[in-house]
Amino acid sequence: MDINEITRLLQPLVAPDLAKKCLELPLRLCPEPVQVAIPSYALQKDGTALRAVFLIMKHFICEVRISQSEQHFDFAHLSTVLNYRIRLWEHKIDIVKGDPKVAQTTKETITFQVATVELSHIYHGETEINYVGDNREAWVAELTKYLPVSIVSTGVGHAGSYP
Repeated sequence: MDINEITRLLQPLVAPDLAKKCLELPLRLCPEPVQVAIPSYALQKDGTALRAVFLIMKHFICEVRISQSEQHFDFAHLSTVLNYRIRLWEHKIDIVKGDPKVAQTTKETITFQVATVELSHIYHGETEINYVGDNREAWVAELTKYLPVSIVSTGVGHAGSYP
């Protein structure tokens, strides 16, 4: 994937100029071609927000945080994953609609499907990828296609170097 494809994936949650600013250097430093970009979301008071995008390569993963004020990214080798944890749940938010000054208000409950995938790495590093929305099943399917549970390592042979 190139910078333009990833930028389009992040719209409309991230302006194209900000996406390109955050992605340019990490993409230039990627040791392998990016196979897929997986957005990572956070639930905020006013809905969902894009927190980061994960660039998945054949042997590496790169987390690129989306930020106006700084560039923030890191790389990890996939052979360092010792534990692969998936958490799935629903989060309900009650929203009051109408004018509270008038007696006619209604309460609407919005249900978000939430997923967290945590990868624990050798030497206590951790990668956390999050989903908030209404199509969790498709997000998990896409993520596990490129980050299958089979990436989990025994840790044997990784005392000082990575393959």
